[in-house]
Amino acid sequence: ETAELPGMTQGQYLRVELAAESDNPPLFWKVESGKLPRGLALGEAGLITGAPGEAGDFDVTLAVTDGDTTEPETDRRAYRISVAPAGEEAY
Repeated sequence: ETAELPGMTQGQYLRVELAAESDNPPLFWKVESGKLPRGLALGEAGLITGAPGEAGDFDVTLAVTDGDTTEPETDRRAYRISVAPAGEEAY
């Protein structure tokens, strides 16, 4: 499982593949509450891509649902995404 997201820097492209364990693939990811920094996108397969367009701290809860068609299970995890201003080291 992805315990935390890496530090990011405004304007720098990144690609983060989220991980979760399940006996019922495929897994479907979504933003349940909060928001990703402008410029980042989360795909259903759990891939965050883009270049953050703003610096700051962003609180977001991501949900992952398994592929069980009868009784799908959803797990949620809260993350704080920290984006350093352009030209500064990610923290």
